[in-house]
Amino acid sequence: MEIINVNDMKELTELGKEDFQKSALEGPVFKSIIRSIESAALEGYTGWHKTLSSHDDIRELKVIQKALIDAGYESEFKYKSYKNLLGMNSTTTTFHVNWN
Repeated sequence: MEIINVNDMKELTELGKEDFQKSALEGPVFKSIIRSIESAALEGYTGWHKTLSSHDDIRELKVIQKALIDAGYESEFKYKSYKNLLGMNSTTTTFHVNWN
């Protein structure tokens, strides 16, 4: 087995990033978010948010967030720390999109 040249590895990384971004912006999560935003707008809201779970892919959501910001939306992740019923520290993450 040979070690890949660092320049080739950088090029491979860029190709991987581009493929991932393209996949994220064509995938079901993106389509679901767009449908949810449109539904919220039709109901008269100027924002939408989703509470994230351990199943959500933050990397994919950051790609979607960048695309939304590039399109003129405001978007951010909000983190709320609290103590659960057992007294342990826990954090809730929400993904927010606004268009006011």
